[in-house]
Amino acid sequence: YGQHTSRSYKSFADTSFAAGDLILCPVIQFTLSGGARILPPYDDSVKVIADFLLRHPHIVVEIGVHTDSRGSAEYNEDLSAFRAKRLKQYLVDSFGIDQKRLQAVGYGESQPVLAPEVFENVNNPALREALHAENRRIEIKIIQP
Repeated sequence: YGQHTSRSYKSFADTSFAAGDLILCPVIQFTLSGGARILPPYDDSVKVIADFLLRHPHIVVEIGVHTDSRGSAEYNEDLSAFRAKRLKQYLVDSFGIDQKRLQAVGYGESQPVLAPEVFENVNNPALREALHAENRRIEIKIIQP
């Protein structure tokens, strides 16, 4: 589908990183309706992030959580910040990652990968949901390589 904002992602498997590099995380789903508990089937996705941080013990990262555009902007910003903090705490508590290496940021709906115009003429509910899912994501940004 067209109208993607240009985003270039590195991979967790890459070996060199610069400040500002972004890595798109595997899908992590939380409990619904503002929940911040990571659903158990997504524990492996969190482990991918933890393994990366354990392999690169000096890297400092930002955990950026993004929502889709449904709901108010304020609600989405609060929700994404809450979920970013929860993911940070999960990495600290479950994997022993030093919290000083992790910054949690909620972006809400402010940085969509699909522009709002994409949704205007989409009447198929399944396609509309798939498009919204594109904007719901977690990105790891390298702060200090």
